[in-house]
Amino acid sequence: MPPDADSNDIGSGASRSSRPSGSGKELWTAEFTRAVGQHIRYWRRRRKLTTQKLSDITEDLGQRIPPTVLTNLENQRRDYISVGELLLVAAALNVPPVLLIAPIGQTEHIEPLPELSASPWRTRGWLMGTRALNHDQFHLQQWNDATVAIKLYDAHRLLVRSYQEAARRLKELDDDRMDIFPDRPWPDESIARRTAFRSAVLGQLAAYLGHLREHRKTISDMGLVLPALPVDVEADLSRSPLD
Repeated sequence: MPPDADSNDIGSGASRSSRPSGSGKELWTAEFTRAVGQHIRYWRRRRKLTTQKLSDITEDLGQRIPPTVLTNLENQRRDYISVGELLLVAAALNVPPVLLIAPIGQTEHIEPLPELSASPWRTRGWLMGTRALNHDQFHLQQWNDATVAIKLYDAHRLLVRSYQEAARRLKELDDDRMDIFPDRPWPDESIARRTAFRSAVLGQLAAYLGHLREHRKTISDMGLVLPALPVDVEADLSRSPLD
């Protein structure tokens, strides 16, 4: 697997960075905030917004961040930013919040923890719970315990998507819109093949529903909130497996 693949490995993607002697780890939060401020400025200018307009949008979202705060962040005159402020500004800019922390494509390395250098892509994975950072206090068992829900929900999403894709193929088959014979009836000699293909798709649908039932039971048995289902999938899932 490539080093930057989106996996839960803890290889060499993160390393210790060097700081000026005597700078102290307490300066990391200020440096981190300055970097976030630069990313805010980048996206504000890309959106062609003034700080006043950006402030107005945050107010429309429910809580104003004053223009002076935004200006101070961008000009490195404020050495802290709250989680709430970061989320509000990201929403106002229509930017994923993670990009204000891990600017993918803008730089090769950032410092997501004091004296720890990692690529923005790897940091993004850490924030999303798909990749670990190999810091001094990292504990694999605890990380795996904490990311169980993320993995279960990701698997659930893939099962739902697979089921919907199989259902789409079945509908196209029944509507005579499969690419095998586009815009014309199936030849008589192909009826048997069509029947066999339809039976295979129905088998796929039944298998996906079975896996989805089992998977949702696993989620429920762990005391986790069940993910919402699309209406069509929920209706099919509510039927008896013997229907």
